[in-house]
Amino acid sequence: MPGRETRRRQSPTPERLKTKANTTDTFNASVSGPPAWTTTANNPTVNLAAGANQDVTVTVDIPAGAAGGATDHATVTYTSAGDGTKSDSSSLTTTANNVYG
Repeated sequence: MPGRETRRRQSPTPERLKTKANTTDTFNASVSGPPAWTTTANNPTVNLAAGANQDVTVTVDIPAGAAGGATDHATVTYTSAGDGTKSDSSSLTTTANNVYG
């Protein structure tokens, strides 16, 4: 029987946040979805110059009791502080692996 331990997973490839604005802007992260596993945007606030981009990462805390193959879904959204109608989102799925000990 596999042992269980708390597992933390960082997104395997960073998501890229890019602004098309012609001025510097700040973007704020929010995470939504079922509250099963804790999902954290590692860059909760990002400042971007006009036309710039930045990679951002997400960490998901997989609970100790999660069965191998269990999944969790979350959506990470970055919204412009300068214009709240401007945002972009990524939908993420995390899968727990078996841990043998």
